[in-house]
Amino acid sequence: MPHTSTSVSSAQLPAVQSPRVSRPRLLRGASIGTALVLALTLVASSAQGTTERSGPPIGNVDDVSLVSGGLRVKGWVWDPDTAAPIPVAITAGGRTTDAVATNDRPDVARAFPEAGSRRGFDVVVRTPSGPQKVCVVAKNSGAGDDKEFACVEIDVPTAVPVGYLDGATATPDGVKIWGWAANRSTTAPASVRVTVSDIAQTLVTTTARPDVAAAFPALGSDTGFVTTVPAPAGKHEVCATILGGDAGGEKPLNCRTVTVPAAAAEPATVPADAPAVVTGTSSTGVPAGTKLTVHSGDLTVTQAGTVIDSVDVHGYLRIKAPNVTVKNSIVRGRAGLIGSMSLVQNSSAGVVIQDSELVAAYPTYYVDGFVGNNTTFTRVNIHGVVDSIKLTGDNVVVQDSWLHDNLYYASVPSGGDTHSDNVQIQQGQNITVRNNTLSGTRNAAVMVTQDQGDVGNLTISDNRADGGACTINVAEKSHGPVNGMKITNNVFGTHTRVARCAILLPPTTSRISTITGNTFTDGLRTSVSVGN
Repeated sequence: MPHTSTSVSSAQLPAVQSPRVSRPRLLRGASIGTALVLALTLVASSAQGTTERSGPPIGNVDDVSLVSGGLRVKGWVWDPDTAAPIPVAITAGGRTTDAVATNDRPDVARAFPEAGSRRGFDVVVRTPSGPQKVCVVAKNSGAGDDKEFACVEIDVPTAVPVGYLDGATATPDGVKIWGWAANRSTTAPASVRVTVSDIAQTLVTTTARPDVAAAFPALGSDTGFVTTVPAPAGKHEVCATILGGDAGGEKPLNCRTVTVPAAAAEPATVPADAPAVVTGTSSTGVPAGTKLTVHSGDLTVTQAGTVIDSVDVHGYLRIKAPNVTVKNSIVRGRAGLIGSMSLVQNSSAGVVIQDSELVAAYPTYYVDGFVGNNTTFTRVNIHGVVDSIKLTGDNVVVQDSWLHDNLYYASVPSGGDTHSDNVQIQQGQNITVRNNTLSGTRNAAVMVTQDQGDVGNLTISDNRADGGACTINVAEKSHGPVNGMKITNNVFGTHTRVARCAILLPPTTSRISTITGNTFTDGLRTSVSVGN
């Protein structure tokens, strides 16, 4: 039953946030002051021995504001009849979103000590564009009425669609394509047209992408698309376009280049006309005709001298013993990744990975190809991950391999984008990168970060490399120059984000390094750009 509020002066009101609405216009309703007057009356009655109550919950909608893809609704609610958290229903854009008021609100606890602080709600709801009416109802846990807060009207502007073509790779059936898309001005799934040269296919976003939902909560999780488009052998430009949406027209996304091998059953082969071709190496990955045995789940090796041969690992590979050999195998990872992980991890001595493929079957900004040290890579095909190889220590050789088509995400929950690299060196001595194809990264083909320790005795030779902001990038940070570095006889492409930035070095490292015989694919000699 409703209660009649008594008059309370402003000096008596506890310090709780006043109502604030970002841009919307209030249609009707009470302020937080009204709720506080009622609450203080209840507290006073309780102090006199009256404990029964059956009225609606009390609280306030503090803020309704625009966010990417929808609206953010914040407030608090408490029912003195119960210690349980109070459910709220938020109606906007023609649909209702349920939530529970459990967020920390110390200001509410100061005003109502018996309520505690876990009484807040902060919900992002996806809405179409145009005028929207936002209404919040707090559900009564007892016999009393629900609390209907004042509705708010707000104009949601028309927004262009967003998305990204994360990757494309040749398969025995054609070209596998994956990415994400959303029409921010409508709650319906986005329609996406993917093209492989002149072959087109239209699909809708139905695949869960928790990484996108974490970066853009209003878009929801089902924004991903994955498909395989049949395609003949040869080099293809693969593109994606978001169709329709309230903004009208189409939103082209990025494109990628994929070469389908001449024989559908062949493993990925370095194409002869690619921007960067491995000198003296015609193929990488699992040899044609290899019969693979599927291993479902993660695989951890603890026995020294173990040989993993012709295995298709549907999980993560962890090497915790010396002198392990991995050959003729594929490592794919698994679904459900919620933190940083690499398909293969090793820190034991004498590990060899050869004639194998590392590719993320479930792409996400969390996944790398390899993390560790003490490993020799030979004829390894690594793609569909953020960083292909991330080195954290000594004694690594990467040779005759193909590192390409790295994942890139323009926005991640931690802020910024993914700085994808073919080889990232955080620390380590005695590292050789030779006779490889390195391409398809956003940041660099070889990135020396030195964010864990010194890097020294580094040789980068006889590679064909392209892409990144600058293709080779060295940072000294607090560890000083890289000693004993050789950059020799590499051929660089011209598809860098900084024009013709093949090598970026601090002067103090450049002066003590051997840098000779490096050219661009058009025959011009490279120069060293100055970094820090």
